[in-house]
Amino acid sequence: MRTSHSLKAKFPNYDYSDIVDLQYKLVTEMLGIAHLHAILGMSMGGMNAWQWAEAYPDKMDGVMPVVSLPISVSGRNLLWRRMVIYAIRSDPDWKNGDYTQTPRGWIDGFRILRMMIDSASALQQEIPDGAAADKFLATTRFQAEHVDPNDILYSLRSSFSYDPEPALPAIKAKLFALNFSDDEFNQTRYRSSINSLRNYHRAGT
Repeated sequence: MRTSHSLKAKFPNYDYSDIVDLQYKLVTEMLGIAHLHAILGMSMGGMNAWQWAEAYPDKMDGVMPVVSLPISVSGRNLLWRRMVIYAIRSDPDWKNGDYTQTPRGWIDGFRILRMMIDSASALQQEIPDGAAADKFLATTRFQAEHVDPNDILYSLRSSFSYDPEPALPAIKAKLFALNFSDDEFNQTRYRSSINSLRNYHRAGT
């Protein structure tokens, strides 16, 4: 979701529930679709999929959240978000959202994000030497310069109220959660979360 270019950091705050509600209105009111075969989403989309299944349990046959868990953002997943937010907001060039050049803090924050998203084994292959490291840094700088850091701030903050775990019993649709053992964000709580989900949703799914 992009914030208003005119309002910049004065744009109203929103959270994942607001995003899901807007998606629902788009599907049902604008597109006229009353029932969905399935909701599929990856990462943030997977988090939204959990929320869809809880907020609108009769509107879909199935739901498939990918690389996301039905728990509040915590651990590494919370830490990197806070680090990126601090890197942007503490940079004098950000100017409370009225920046005229890409804040260095966002460039460094984007590199943190890339290191978290790209697995250690993938980076080991991609960056075997100093020349490859320089290329990675140049590429990530270019990519960061084409993203509005204000949008990133809003996007990251919108995840802080995410916590679908208490409402898991509301899910009626068939559910298939797909996660990976090398997930750099959610790995530490993977097993306990899936066990909790099985207890909530044992029958019929």
